[in-house]
Amino acid sequence: MAGILVVDDDSGLLGLVTMLLKQRGHTVLAASNGVEALMVYSSYRSSIDLVLSDVLMSGMNGVELAERLRAFNPALTILLMSGFVPDDIAIPADLQLIPKPFNPGRLIEVIEEALAAH
Repeated sequence: MAGILVVDDDSGLLGLVTMLLKQRGHTVLAASNGVEALMVYSSYRSSIDLVLSDVLMSGMNGVELAERLRAFNPALTILLMSGFVPDDIAIPADLQLIPKPFNPGRLIEVIEEALAAH
């Protein structure tokens, strides 16, 4: 299965998504913010196939994180999730946004479709 980095500042949601993905057989790394995610990615980049990140986080939002990750690896598969995206954050056309709250089955489906496409 795939290596997935999950990034969310909501520890409950981070734990839930991590558990769901591990149950599907994926190797999951977790980070609670963008800076931590960059550190995790730089240490484990060869084993990360997909990044799933919240959009709204303190310090660095998910779009900024995606831009920095793509500087390391332009082909990296990145999915964003959010319950609300403010007007001052533009989601690039090449990033898929998963609305929160989401059905766990639908989340798994979207992730596995993204992995299959890459």
